[in-house]
Amino acid sequence: MDGQYWSEFVGMLSQVTGVPQSFLIGIGANAQQPFQPITPNLSPEFLASYGSTYGRHDSWLQAFQQLGANKIWSTDEVLGRREVERSVLYNEWLRPQEDIVRGVGGVVSREYSRTIVLGANIRRNDNDFLEREWQATAEFLIPHIRQAFAMSLVIGEEQIKANVETERHGSRVGAICVVSAAGMLIYANDVAKSLIEKEKVFAIGRSDRLHMLDVNCALDYQVALFGMLSPSSIRPTITTGFLPELGTFEMRFAKIEPFEVPIPFSFSPDKPVLLITLAEHRHSIDQAGRLEKRFGLTSAEASIIERFSCGHPLRDISIQRQVSVNTVRNQMKNAMQKMGVSTQVELMRLLRHI
Repeated sequence: MDGQYWSEFVGMLSQVTGVPQSFLIGIGANAQQPFQPITPNLSPEFLASYGSTYGRHDSWLQAFQQLGANKIWSTDEVLGRREVERSVLYNEWLRPQEDIVRGVGGVVSREYSRTIVLGANIRRNDNDFLEREWQATAEFLIPHIRQAFAMSLVIGEEQIKANVETERHGSRVGAICVVSAAGMLIYANDVAKSLIEKEKVFAIGRSDRLHMLDVNCALDYQVALFGMLSPSSIRPTITTGFLPELGTFEMRFAKIEPFEVPIPFSFSPDKPVLLITLAEHRHSIDQAGRLEKRFGLTSAEASIIERFSCGHPLRDISIQRQVSVNTVRNQMKNAMQKMGVSTQVELMRLLRHI
């Protein structure tokens, strides 16, 4: 399902069940901060105040991180009526809207460190029949919504891959991430997910925002995010970094506008996003290949010489290659003999002229 139709779907759910305030919303796992909800029957003023102030007080929505996915839950079941009526969200945000008394909802999806919920706010003058009608309809629809999400995921990934081909590196791309202008992770491919889980290159902070662990990449990332606020386009930015576990890598930041992939990726359809791709440094690949061909080095020897020429300490190279420092020293010594140099100074002078 295309992103533009999710709002229409939520509106039709409200119309069919007679419950005006149906919504689709997501919440981050770390910060417990909700994403902007899709709810076509709520005024922009109330939506803005929820996103800026009251969303962080939504204990009921936060509870969905631990609740089972095969049941429709009500606020009274999860929090208890007394706690609901004492909450800031209830007294300052819900009650002024036609005297909302409780909510109902079910988990649609858990992915990318967030939970997506289909729910509704029930007014005092909505009788129990309407609540039961919404619950029965939602129980029937949620399996189909999950299937639509899965299909949208496939379609969205293909669209992102097409953008990567447009903004591609000179070398094969490994990790792919898409973030919002606020730095919220929208999409990560399997390579990026693995790096995030291991906290290599990328990490998810307590605010549910994507962070860079390499200093150079972190600075360029912040510049790129700042550029997202500008209505004009930004030029793609390429930066290089180094981590012992990965070696030298190349990271590229590119603004994609508009971003129209399906809703599993974003709760702000048609907004620009930042595409981040990571690949092995192109120069590193070319340089190692030239060393192998010219001096008859093994691939291991050529890789060590190339990384050493970029200023990487032998200990870091050993960690990246998962071998001992002594092994790296011996391979470097063999390579230097093949290259006809006896000192590291001679080696660096030779490499400058290759």
